[in-house]
Amino acid sequence: MRENRKYKRMQVVSYLEVSHKNDIRSVGNVVDLTTRGLRMRGEHPVIPQTTYHFKLTLPKPKMGIKELIFDAEVVWCREEANPRMYESGLRINKIAPSNIGILEDFMTEASEEDRYLTIAENLPQEY
Repeated sequence: MRENRKYKRMQVVSYLEVSHKNDIRSVGNVVDLTTRGLRMRGEHPVIPQTTYHFKLTLPKPKMGIKELIFDAEVVWCREEANPRMYESGLRINKIAPSNIGILEDFMTEASEEDRYLTIAENLPQEY
């Protein structure tokens, strides 16, 4: 299968919850992420070619903001091998420019933390 992505996706180590903008119930958790889209896993399917109003809850506030609000279109959704879980790909259509900056900062910090965890995991036992 040909890769169509233009942006490098960051695999998310932190727990990032996605919910509907005006609801506290979780839609799913982010698996990987770019400033243009995300892959998420949840207990309920979302409808392809449908645009939803979502919020993404950050693990800790950035610049005083704990939740990022955005509109995203569901590009695909499929049931996983675990029959009660669904994976879906979303394209972010609308997000405030300031939220893109916060998302970029989060991704940079998370990738640096992941890099340090990988280095630590590969150190000899005596360290």
